[in-house]
Amino acid sequence: MSTPAAVGLTIADLEAMPEDIVIRNLIDGELFVTPAPTTRHQRVIVRIILRLADHAGLHGGEVLTAPCAVRLSDRDVPEPDVLFLLDLVRKRRQYERFGIPEY
Repeated sequence: MSTPAAVGLTIADLEAMPEDIVIRNLIDGELFVTPAPTTRHQRVIVRIILRLADHAGLHGGEVLTAPCAVRLSDRDVPEPDVLFLLDLVRKRRQYERFGIPEY
């Protein structure tokens, strides 16, 4: 379970933290620290990744797994367990137009 650890932080603060086995999500400047996932959680993630990889193989796309933080703003950097990327051209331009700094 995530617990808030600090508030008023930015991506610079997040990047200055030591690399370890905890998962850090920065949401509206508030840091949430989650311990390493349980074995059950990891099994579920593997099943999701395998299904998404099958889909990507047939229809295109790319599957990425944690750790891979998603920079939405300087104060919002969630770290999802799994990412599925499909459109790396048209959607990327749209994200840039709306000011989403990372795609």
